[in-house]
Amino acid sequence: MSEKGRRRKKTEKEGEVVEPKRRRAKKGKKEEEEVIEPLEEHVEEEGKKRYIINLDFLRVLYSPVKAFQRITEEPDIKGVLLILALTLLATTGSSYASFSHVNIGLSVLENVAEYIPTTGPPYNITEGFINPSKPRLITICTFNWTRGSDSVTIYGKDDAGHDIKEEVVIAKNGTFYQTSKYFKTVTKVEFSHGGDGQIQSVILGTGGPEEYVPGVESNLFIPTLIQGQGGLVLSALSFFIGWFIYAGVFWLVLKGFREEIESVGALFITMGSVFITKVIENVVYMSLLLALPTISLPLAAWTGVDSELYNKIVQENWGTTWVYQALNISWPWIFQAWIALLSVVAVRFLFKTTWRKAVIITVVANVAYFLIRTLII
Repeated sequence: MSEKGRRRKKTEKEGEVVEPKRRRAKKGKKEEEEVIEPLEEHVEEEGKKRYIINLDFLRVLYSPVKAFQRITEEPDIKGVLLILALTLLATTGSSYASFSHVNIGLSVLENVAEYIPTTGPPYNITEGFINPSKPRLITICTFNWTRGSDSVTIYGKDDAGHDIKEEVVIAKNGTFYQTSKYFKTVTKVEFSHGGDGQIQSVILGTGGPEEYVPGVESNLFIPTLIQGQGGLVLSALSFFIGWFIYAGVFWLVLKGFREEIESVGALFITMGSVFITKVIENVVYMSLLLALPTISLPLAAWTGVDSELYNKIVQENWGTTWVYQALNISWPWIFQAWIALLSVVAVRFLFKTTWRKAVIITVVANVAYFLIRTLII
């Protein structure tokens, strides 16, 4: 074959279309069908790393645009629940920081303010006492109970273990009176007449001198942490109420702007993610409280019996410090503004709207939210 012929044959082979290989595959036991195997190798897309806990809710703090792009694509309620858990953890830290820098006057009663017994005579309290570390005078303050000449009798033991008692006349409510005897332990408190079980109560403390205990070691810390103002129960309740109202207001505003809401759940989860700022707010409070100097508050001051004494001690020890001044900054307003800015980003990517419209929707929703929370709280 000539050189020219060989070149023409090679060109024809290169132009041929290679047909797929064919094989026979059994279909059941009797029928067969033709299966065509593709020539190209099937390449699977590399999967992205998946985490048991999605951390996009944390990325909202430092990269909100990327975070909300991902959150709006795959809303996950676990992110909001983790924000709640972190908020409660930060709340615990704030309470600990607050109590760790305060020494409080010892309360001889576990419940601090105990209702005066209604059944009797005798009208006695016989349990729930916290004894001082060494013999002390016992101070007594009643509320809405004495008629000017009623008395309270303290029973207990002295340092030698002998039984002692002393009757103290309570001439005025809301005023501390003290025994003249030193009690190592208190075993019973007897009242000259009973109480109403509603507003008539008594507080027992120590004197000569007053004994103090660290706030975190007192019988007040745990109840306050759980049920007190700013405690775990109210913090969780405030989180859920704030979240549902905030997301609900956005739902109404978006309806007013004729935005199509494909998933109410996605809206609530996305708007719940902006509450990660609540964690930072509590961390700020905790950091400032830890920087405060330690003060000692007598029983009369921290129970509110003598509010003037409380204010005097706080101003003298904390009032001139930069930390105390920083605590009085309107932090809630600052963090609400941060929430609003994050909400703009959330609306922008959840509804694929313009930045301008997202800003308008967020402003209207936040004004409505403020009015609703003002009326509720």
